[in-house]
Amino acid sequence: MKKDYSIAIDDGEDLDIDYLTGIYERIRTQEFRPDSDHVTQVAKFEQTLIGKKPTLIAPHRRLVCYCRLYEIYDLSKRERLTAHQREVFLFNDLLVITKISGKKRQQLQYQFRQAFRLSGMNLYLFETTYYQYGIRLVRKPDVNQTNLITFNARNEHDRSKFCEDLKEAIMEMDEMEGLRIQSELDKLRGSWSSLADVPTTNGVVSSLIDYPTNKRERPLSRTLSNSLLDMSLTMNTSATFNHQSAINTASDVLPYRNSQCSVDSGMVSMTNDFSPNNAYPLRSIGVKLT
Repeated sequence: MKKDYSIAIDDGEDLDIDYLTGIYERIRTQEFRPDSDHVTQVAKFEQTLIGKKPTLIAPHRRLVCYCRLYEIYDLSKRERLTAHQREVFLFNDLLVITKISGKKRQQLQYQFRQAFRLSGMNLYLFETTYYQYGIRLVRKPDVNQTNLITFNARNEHDRSKFCEDLKEAIMEMDEMEGLRIQSELDKLRGSWSSLADVPTTNGVVSSLIDYPTNKRERPLSRTLSNSLLDMSLTMNTSATFNHQSAINTASDVLPYRNSQCSVDSGMVSMTNDFSPNNAYPLRSIGVKLT
């Protein structure tokens, strides 16, 4: 061993050959590999997705749950309860709608259909003569609500569990987005404050904040980036949501997520391989952290 590479190791002497051989044999027998995490799980799902799809792999994104629902095109038209079957994957910031395409090498493949950002999304439950377990997802860019998609669940259990996780994910995303916007506003006000007390050449103190009509305030809306929401997803979706009129009243709003696949829980087990045979396979097997 060269002396340059053995400084502070056995006083510059060669390491024991048995010691080095033991290290080599142990590594060859059991290679060092990174453990699975939430990114690994998202990557595994993206490999099963075909069609024109967005890039799902991102450090912040994790899979919350999976549920089988049935898309409704016309509420006044009676159709088979199993028509327009959709496999819905809920991420912490995104809702991905897919359709089973078939199998390739004994692995299910999903055809990408749509994806919706959760920030500001609203959800409503409804019941009609033809659809007893309806779910309607909307968003409110302005005054009129825009309908995103309408589903019917197989039973009340599927609907309640899915809506519980979806509502909590929406709350988390809206809270995070509010904190991000407030942080950027504070930074912007701080930069304005540093300019407000700088005297000009004629001795007049600049006052950018005192005058709301000042042209320097106009870049405010452009300064606020989409941050987390647009980090990996580039889609033609509206960017402003509001979920103040969600399915539950204000008294029912939870201060934190209490489901097993919430932010304070472990990664969803990957042993299910997104099996469509289970109505709600991912939610019930998260590991609660203490």
